[in-house]
Order: sequence, then C-alpha cells, then structure tokens
Amino acid sequence: MNNLSIILGFLFGFLFIIFGIYIITEYKVKFVKTDAIVEKATCVLNNSDFNYLCHLQLSYIVDDYKYYKTINKYIKMVPYRKYDVVTIYYNHDNPIDIEVKDSKYLYGIIPLIIGIILLILTFMTLYSII
Repeated sequence: MNNLSIILGFLFGFLFIIFGIYIITEYKVKFVKTDAIVEKATCVLNNSDFNYLCHLQLSYIVDDYKYYKTINKYIKMVPYRKYDVVTIYYNHDNPIDIEVKDSKYLYGIIPLIIGIILLILTFMTLYSII
C-alpha cells in the first residue's frame, strides 16, 4: 500500500506540474499585448477612496483592422478620459476577445505549486521509508 501511495504521489505531482505549465504557456502564447485608445469614457465615483468605475469604449488595431470593445474598469484617483491609452491583451486567434489585466496565467501557478509540493512530500515519504 505504501508503494502505491508513493507512485500516486509522483503521478499526481507530475500531472499537476504539466497542467500548470500548459495553462501558463497557453495564455502567454495566445494573448498579445497592445494599446487601445479610449473613444468614450463614462466614470462614476465608486467609494470614498477615489476609486472610479469607468465604462470605456475602446478601439485598437490588429493586423490593419480596427476593433471596438466596451469594457468596465476600475481606476484610482483620476478617471479615464477620451483619447487615453489603455494597455490590453487580445486573443491572437480571436482579436475581439480582450483582457485588461495580464493575470490569467496565474491560474496555472496554482496547480504548478500543488504539483511541486506533492513531489516534495512524496520524496520526503520515500526517503523516510528507506
């Protein structure tokens, strides 16, 4: 039974690591960074910390074609205005799909860390038996 748990620990550890690396590389390869211009901005003060919620109409150019997208975005202190520049990340396969933050790859870090911890614990178990 102990050998089976060690084999399963190695197996799940490697699977989590592979899955985490896949998510990270898939996002980093698929999404491309570019700048978008604010065509229209409607911002309202959200709370007393000068945190604004802005409804933005953005335009950006990909492969000589102009795309338009409407998003909601929070900003502190100074609200967005027309002709401001916002950094976005668009999907290389579908340029209308955009992200404002470059944070989706973080979902791959969680299984990567779990896999590393599983491997460390499995090695510790293996060497405590020997």
